[in-house]
Amino acid sequence: MSNVNSDRRIEGDWWPQPIPPQVQFGPGFYCETAQVFRQFRGRRADALLLGEHVSCYSGCSFAIGENATCSVGDFTLLNGAILMVEERIEIGSHCLISWGVGIADSDFHPLDPAQRRIDAQALAPFVEGRPPRPQLRTAPVIIGDNVWIGMN
Repeated sequence: MSNVNSDRRIEGDWWPQPIPPQVQFGPGFYCETAQVFRQFRGRRADALLLGEHVSCYSGCSFAIGENATCSVGDFTLLNGAILMVEERIEIGSHCLISWGVGIADSDFHPLDPAQRRIDAQALAPFVEGRPPRPQLRTAPVIIGDNVWIGMN
């Protein structure tokens, strides 16, 4: 049983979009609103794997990059947590992750000042001939089972 309908829309949800097809979830999955996927950019079929009885409450955000993967184990609860993934994040089973928690596998900006300047130009929305973004440095994040992460 889940509150997700066969068309991947959430029962009673005000958000107009369904859950993206690259999100796989197990039986008993609960999601308060599909808005949690508004920053989802994953293209891989396994971009986001949510285990059995995973719960995602409003305020969560899955900012999954085009080639990234993220997995959340069985019976894990996310309440307002933000996951920012460019490579890989794994969260174990029976975890509780609170609001105000951000988990990222990159700082999403170069450390070198000259590269940061190029990055700022690449991200400016109305600049003609924008340069490509510099390569991001990433490192996988792995969180084990039975972990509680509190706010801030």
